[in-house]
Amino acid sequence: MRTLFQIAKPLFAVTVAAVLSLVAHPDASAQVMRVSPETCPKQLHLRSPEQVLESHLAAFRSGNAALLACDFAKDAVLILPGSVAQGPDQIQATFGGFFQAAGAINSVTVTSTTTQGGSILMTYKVDSEHILVSDGVDTFVIEKGRIVLETAYLGGLTTR
Repeated sequence: MRTLFQIAKPLFAVTVAAVLSLVAHPDASAQVMRVSPETCPKQLHLRSPEQVLESHLAAFRSGNAALLACDFAKDAVLILPGSVAQGPDQIQATFGGFFQAAGAINSVTVTSTTTQGGSILMTYKVDSEHILVSDGVDTFVIEKGRIVLETAYLGGLTTR
């Protein structure tokens, strides 16, 4: 006999994916503060790919979707299974949806990074109030101090 948790766990994962898909819609981005030069730190174009990743992780750990969006180029793309967000506003909305579903971020642990030029593959774990990611994998393509492409896979997603 399946327990309620065994039934609810996949449904919650689908719900999280649906929330992320919905917030990636352009209309959803209108509900959040838009990314602007005043919002973002100065001199972002001077950063190395490693500095971009460190900034990105710090913003993620803080749960600040607007600051996270500053790391992306204006024509950047974020690809998740079943969802694509384009441009900083949609990307900010997508991360905002994740932070809303996840609750407070307790920790983000990077388990490995592999870098070649402006491309980075990162594996990680996320522990938050409502969500655990035990085997996350993201790839980044970084040009002129900004992310132009990020793919994200929340492997091992479980809920509390």
